[in-house]
Amino acid sequence: MLTGQTIIVTGASSGIGEAAARLLGREGANVVLGARRGARLEALAQEIRAAGGAAEYLAGEVADPAYAAAKAGLIGFTQVLAAEHGPENIRVNALLPGGTMTEMAGSDPGFHEIVRNMHALKRIAAPEEIARAALFLLSDQSSFVTGSAMLADGGNSILKM
Repeated sequence: MLTGQTIIVTGASSGIGEAAARLLGREGANVVLGARRGARLEALAQEIRAAGGAAEYLAGEVADPAYAAAKAGLIGFTQVLAAEHGPENIRVNALLPGGTMTEMAGSDPGFHEIVRNMHALKRIAAPEEIARAALFLLSDQSSFVTGSAMLADGGNSILKM
């Protein structure tokens, strides 16, 4: 699904970022991993390669100036990957949502109760569930999706109204 695309995944040493990197690698992407824990990144890169994917990594703290300098090398590296494996055309950051939408349904309490009962899953998402949402947005299957937010929150945002 993502053959020939190079994708940078930050936060790739655990959680959603790790799940996304693993899934994107299985889907044929050339994955460039970024996070603080180098040993975990190295192990994940080896796992992706062992499964037939292409993966490299750069460990560091985003706020550290030395990491910013190394990132220039990472960007150069992605160009090398693109030359070897196909064009670089996508970048993705794995981040946890920082807020919720509260104006979705207005102030009708009856509507809110119906939505709560129907949609709130009342559980935390597995990292793979969020990774699959990212996969859809990165794929050609989402070619007509633009300028809109996709919430993969199990109905949590509707509960916050």
